[in-house]
Amino acid sequence: MALLFASQFPLRKILLMFVLAPMMLSNVAVAIYFKLFYDLSLVFKSICTIIYYREMYVLLATPAGALIGVIFADAWQWTPFVMLLVLAGLVSVLNIYTKR
Repeated sequence: MALLFASQFPLRKILLMFVLAPMMLSNVAVAIYFKLFYDLSLVFKSICTIIYYREMYVLLATPAGALIGVIFADAWQWTPFVMLLVLAGLVSVLNIYTKR
C-alpha cells in the first residue's frame, strides 16, 4: 500500500487521510468501536451472521476466538502506522537511485 501512495495521483491526500484515520484514534475509542462491532445484540449484525453461518456465531465465546478478535482490532489500528513508516522510507529515497 505504501508503494501506491509513494507516487502522485489524484485524490492521494484524501485517500491517505482515510487510510491513516485508524492510527489517529485513541485506544479507548477503538475499544468502544470493537465492543460494538463484536456485540451480537445489534439486529442487523445478528441477521447477517445467521445468514452467513446458518447459526449464531460468537467470535468472543472461545479463548482462541477472543485472541483472534483482539489481534484483528490491534492490527486494524496499527497497520496504518507501519504503512506510514514504509511510505516515509520510500519517499526519502533519491530519484537517482530508483531510475532504471
